[in-house]
Order: sequence, then C-alpha cells, then structure tokens
Amino acid sequence: MDITIPIAFLAGVLSFLSPCVLPLVLPYISYISGVSISALKGGEIKGSERIRVILSTLYFILGFSIVFITFGVIAGQIGGVLVNIKEWIGRIGGVIIIILGLHMVGILRIPFLDYEKRADMSNLKGGYLVSLLIGMAFAFGWTPCISPILGGIIGITIYEGNPILGAILLGTYSLGLGLPFFLTSIFTNVFVKLISKFKNAVRITEIVGGIIIILLGILLISSSISIISSLIIKVFPFLATFG
Repeated sequence: MDITIPIAFLAGVLSFLSPCVLPLVLPYISYISGVSISALKGGEIKGSERIRVILSTLYFILGFSIVFITFGVIAGQIGGVLVNIKEWIGRIGGVIIIILGLHMVGILRIPFLDYEKRADMSNLKGGYLVSLLIGMAFAFGWTPCISPILGGIIGITIYEGNPILGAILLGTYSLGLGLPFFLTSIFTNVFVKLISKFKNAVRITEIVGGIIIILLGILLISSSISIISSLIIKVFPFLATFG
C-alpha cells in the first residue's frame, strides 16, 4: 500500500469539513437537484425526487473528481520532469505547504486563500450534465479556499513525480471529499442535525487540519513523509483499506 493514499483521503474529508464548503453543502445539493432546501432539511422528499437528488450529487462529484484527477496527472508529470531536483522540490514545496498550514491555523492570513469564485450557471439547462459542469466549476472556483489542504496533496504528487500515482492520490482525495456529499444526498435530514451540533467545532477541525498540513510540510522538507502516514494509519486504522 502507498502510505500517502490514506493522507489523501483524510485531506478530502477535511476539505469537506472546511468553513468554505460545509455551510454550502445543502445549497449546492438543492441547486443541482432542483429540490428546495426546506424539503431537504425536513426530509419531505418523494421517491423520484430522492433519486434525482442522489444522481445529481453523483454527477456533481464526478465533475470535481475529473478536475482534481487532472490536477494530479499534471502535477505527477511536472514532478517526473523535475526528478533530478526532487530534494529541492520537497524543500520548496514543504515551505509553501507550511505557509498554507499557518494560514489554516490562523497564525498567518493570506487574503487570496479566503476567496472563492462561483460560476453562475443558473441559466443552463440539461439536468445531470449541468450537475457535472457545476461540479467542475466547484473544483476550479473553490480551489483557492481549500488550497491549503489540496496544495499539500499536490505537493506530495509533485514530489513523487508519478502521473499514475498523482491520479490515484487526487482520485482518493476526491473520494474523501465526495463520499460525505453522497451520504448527505441520501441522509439529508440526518446531515442537518449533525451540522447543527458540529458547526461550533468547524474551526477546531480547521486548526487540526492546519497542524497536519504543517507537519506534512516539515516532513516533505526532511524527506520523511512516511512518518505522518504511519501515524495517521495508527490513529485511523480503517484508512489502511484505501491503499
């Protein structure tokens, strides 16, 4: 098992729990499916509407997965070309990742990373194809906001210098981000209840994610990425099944 794969999955989950994604989950599902937020919150959805919500969400997930996996392939190719300076890539990338982690923790504020671009697709028609396109727009539009976490995974991909591994890592990241979206589309009323209890802990989750990103950067600089991977496996044993 490649021990960076569990990190990629956990990074995807942390991105879902980030302040710039979590509060917008229901609005996005409502927008792509055409089912009102009030109906989603109350669980008042007919059978046909439920199927539409689930399928729309799957196409949405597919959309951002295509973009992120493409990022992974490109990053892997760049790393492959620069393989002769791999150690320097690790050091420079590690410094950048540490800066991103400091932003997440709140020690350093980078205004650009608090910005997201939302594409206006309200006039598009086409059902599930539109859900796919909105998913792709989501990947591009929210990249600055989730870049501290996403950047850490891309940094690993460049360091490894393998396009196939890049596709796998960013595909796993997409799985970590997409699985909670999918579960929410099935259990929307449960999600609403959990969110009401969890929203006060979102900042804590962001800080924990920032600390992990900082450690990731330090380990990239020291070429010791396997240390944090092994630690995550011990803390979250189920992640070993994703390798």
